[in-house]
Amino acid sequence: MQMSLEETLRARETMKAMLIAKEGDELLIPVGASSFVPAKASGSGKVIVGIGNRMSVEKDLDDAVKFMDEGVNEISEALKKVGESINEMETNARNLSLAVQQEYQRRQQ
Repeated sequence: MQMSLEETLRARETMKAMLIAKEGDELLIPVGASSFVPAKASGSGKVIVGIGNRMSVEKDLDDAVKFMDEGVNEISEALKKVGESINEMETNARNLSLAVQQEYQRRQQ
């Protein structure tokens, strides 16, 4: 999930850079693994965005940035919930371990 969040943030930042770029401006487009492809802004104001289940649609850059913002928020919220669940499981595991130790000690007496 953390990798998905980072990828979504990178995509959003790239789109924001494209919003301010003028036609013909040189850009470095991230393609993953800390690698970038040099490109020139077309000025079209359009981008292809993955919407899930291997489906993509063309969106205006403004709409695509908003879509990425929503994705960042959803992933961040999911990460928060996972973290809370992990903390709860760790607490339950500690409590169970303590109960087992206490029962063991009780039986040793």
